[in-house]
Amino acid sequence: MMKDNDTLLKQFMDANRQEMADNGFSRRVMHRLPCRHNRAAQILNALCAVVSVFLFVTFDGIQAIIEVMRNVLVYTIQHVGTLHIDIKTMVVLFCLVFFFTVRLAWQHVDD
Repeated sequence: MMKDNDTLLKQFMDANRQEMADNGFSRRVMHRLPCRHNRAAQILNALCAVVSVFLFVTFDGIQAIIEVMRNVLVYTIQHVGTLHIDIKTMVVLFCLVFFFTVRLAWQHVDD
């Protein structure tokens, strides 16, 4: 029954198809759309990226990241006894957090 309805509908649409004159409408619409490549935004993005890298290197960002990760690891190990979690679980959790952090960072690099 559904195929019959589809066939009948297709036949009806094919028989009653009407072409409308474009008269340059599509071209005018395409010219009025905003530009996809805004040069000012691209230059601003590049400038911000360069400044970010410069500040990261200037303020020793790698050392700060390593220090934060070390502090988190030390704090976690110190408080493992109060949580009654064994060291294997902590290693797995640390590896998972590290993996997802790297994955998220890599995802932003691809964008």
